[in-house]
Amino acid sequence: MLPDLLLIYKINEQKKCITFSYIGSHSDIF
Repeated sequence: MLPDLLLIYKINEQKKCITFSYIGSHSDIF
């Protein structure tokens, strides 16, 4: 159970990084 939660957490962190880098590289839109 715990490893699954850790995996989900890691995936969520990666999604956050991708989202922030996307917003950062397209900051002129916002």
